[in-house]
Amino acid sequence: MHEIFQAIMSNDYDKLNALLLTNEFDPTAIYNYHTPLEAICNQEDIYEYPDLVTNIIRFIASGKAYPEHCGYDNNTALMYACHNHMTSIAYAIIATGESNPECYNFECETALMIAICNHLSDVAIAIIATGKSAPKHKNSNGDTALILACQYNLSNVAIALIATDKSIPSHMNHSGETAYTFAHKNNMIDVIALLCQKLHTY
Repeated sequence: MHEIFQAIMSNDYDKLNALLLTNEFDPTAIYNYHTPLEAICNQEDIYEYPDLVTNIIRFIASGKAYPEHCGYDNNTALMYACHNHMTSIAYAIIATGESNPECYNFECETALMIAICNHLSDVAIAIIATGKSAPKHKNSNGDTALILACQYNLSNVAIALIATDKSIPSHMNHSGETAYTFAHKNNMIDVIALLCQKLHTY
């Protein structure tokens, strides 16, 4: 096992910090289907160490972090970062232009869907802004990102998705629910107005 994976798996964050500072490791190394960046983003307690977070962001910005890799269960580093509410790390990954937001894991979730389900509105909007967020993609329940945005009452995300003209407002999930179903339930007035305009064109 590479030294960096030993540091991550043993929660030896002093060692991890030192390795990130010296850059003396292979960023494309794989252990248990994970790259170092994926393994880091899969740690739930990283945000308790601000200096470590700073160095992780520097590592990502270096262009050597390999953020496009799809690891265990087809999860990317961005997916893990969204799942663990690592907002600044997620932004750094998105900023590389290589976050692979079109990738979906074995549960058929994209990074955008995970961001929405974790109420990370600003991260979700940043993913949408890449133009590669796959808004037509459906998860295992048949939900699109737009349906989820309305279900979780995230008006700004829903509006951003509608603006892409790729979100298919009329789509129904496996339970027969549409984005409009949840927008109406959550009294999302602005979203309802936009959905009605789009649905009228179909």
